[in-house]
Amino acid sequence: MKKLFIATVVLLGFLAGAFAQSVSLSNTFGGDSDNTKADDFLVFDKDFNKQAVSVGDRVQLDVASEKLDSRIRLDITDKLGLSGYVNLRPVEFLNFIGGNKFFSKWAIPSASLLANDDVVSYGKLADNDGAGVVLDIAGFKFSTAVAAESRLNLNFGLLYSQKDIFNVGFTAQDVTEKSVSFGYFAGLNIVKNLTLNAGYVQHYNNDDYLPSTEHALQVSYSYDFGDSGWFLASDMQIGLNNIKGDGSGDAYAQDGIPYYIALAVSYAPLDDLDLSLKADVRHGLESDEDNRFVLYPYGEYKTNVGTFTLGVRTAFDADGFAGLSIPFSWKYKLSKK
Repeated sequence: MKKLFIATVVLLGFLAGAFAQSVSLSNTFGGDSDNTKADDFLVFDKDFNKQAVSVGDRVQLDVASEKLDSRIRLDITDKLGLSGYVNLRPVEFLNFIGGNKFFSKWAIPSASLLANDDVVSYGKLADNDGAGVVLDIAGFKFSTAVAAESRLNLNFGLLYSQKDIFNVGFTAQDVTEKSVSFGYFAGLNIVKNLTLNAGYVQHYNNDDYLPSTEHALQVSYSYDFGDSGWFLASDMQIGLNNIKGDGSGDAYAQDGIPYYIALAVSYAPLDDLDLSLKADVRHGLESDEDNRFVLYPYGEYKTNVGTFTLGVRTAFDADGFAGLSIPFSWKYKLSKK
């Protein structure tokens, strides 16, 4: 049933492309865990032994029209991964969405992790996948959705926003489960070039950044220095106790609190060149292996044949230097409007 659902979404996405007002096709090739499903191109352990060489490819189709928009993504590594969604709009305020990955569609702006340019599932009105309905009326967005699972798994969301001033949002996810989560978010962007986001999640069990925790606080900000070419952003997520966020009530073996902190700085000395530095630290309570610090300087160079990204990702753990990797990717995009 799930494969049939995915196939239907993909077919609708390609049919939408035939009638779309805007179409873009992008391809990302290389080894870059941020931009492809493949690991970084070259990976070395702490003794500088080369552990692996990874290359992958990501093909993405985006289409948009007055009544419908869709994204279909194919990831090629040692296996194929197909993901996407279709959002149907029969009237201006009513949206029907379905797919096995919603990406940032219907994301709450104040739930954004600005240093990572990402939104975890708790900040998405319809969660990550499944099928749902979103009403978009006079600055309010209301959603109700069913996750793409064999059991009944309901999600709800609410967002109110005033453009270039503020937004507030709420999600209730997995409401039929013991691990039901509630997310509350608020953000300000009334000051030009400055964005401030804050949030709280009960039963945080998404392990992308912060380790699982019963109560999570989240703060993120960014500032664009305009014509100077500088950009600064930071994320902080912190748990308030050592209880896991899966609804079990189980405590970690170690005392303390989990946290995740990220800092990103970028500078554009030229119109077609961005130089960036990202640093993040993760502290978990499962074991010492859940603690790490990563330093990642990289550059992005835009050319007539696409954007090239190259950097060095260095990792440290409790014992010191833990290894490094070299991400590399090449992305080009074709679009029609």
